[in-house]
Amino acid sequence: AQEPEKALARMNRDAQNAMRYGEYATSIGIYDQLLKQQPDNLEYNYQMGVCYLNSNNRKEALKYFQKVYDKNPSQYPTLKYMMAQAYQ
Repeated sequence: AQEPEKALARMNRDAQNAMRYGEYATSIGIYDQLLKQQPDNLEYNYQMGVCYLNSNNRKEALKYFQKVYDKNPSQYPTLKYMMAQAYQ
């Protein structure tokens, strides 16, 4: 049962690396696949929100941030700041 988890972890790393280089479209593609596997994963939802925010798609970003906020508002110290950015 370890293999799928390892594959997801590798994809998450790839998405993070793409974000570091500002390749948000690549990251969005990867997080989209990850979220199909684990739609309630807070990390994936949060990172997807960050990608959309950095791609100037605030409405889409807010959708993902809201999901994280609804499940666990204190999980990410920067969440409220990110949501405020998305509301602008």
